[in-house]
Amino acid sequence: MAGNSASGGSVMGYYQDVDEAYYIDELVYEEERERLHYQRQEQASFKRAVAAEVKRQLKTLTPTGVASQQDQKPEKRKQPNSGKRVIVSCKCCDKPFKARVSDRKRGWGRFCSKSCSAFWKTHRRKWVA
Repeated sequence: MAGNSASGGSVMGYYQDVDEAYYIDELVYEEERERLHYQRQEQASFKRAVAAEVKRQLKTLTPTGVASQQDQKPEKRKQPNSGKRVIVSCKCCDKPFKARVSDRKRGWGRFCSKSCSAFWKTHRRKWVA
């Protein structure tokens, strides 16, 4: 019996350890379930927020799929800087027109149009020279 009591004590310790391990496993399982539950709740609330935002944006769209004019910011077109202009008279027809100062410095800007330039190059040059 003495041997039995010694072995019985160790058997009880074994079952007590198994029960403690089982209890700890249950606690870990419960904590994991709660964590997953909160995670799913956060995901669901995020999906609801996204759906509400999409619905709000769809209300602002017109049937063509473009946002209405009140939601769009007007684009500011930047005017190209074409340089300072002066009024000069055409060398061919004496008609006044605007030419850029930089073109005049290069020797360009003498004619009001391409047709005047072509006429001058083919006909008038011979008469003046």
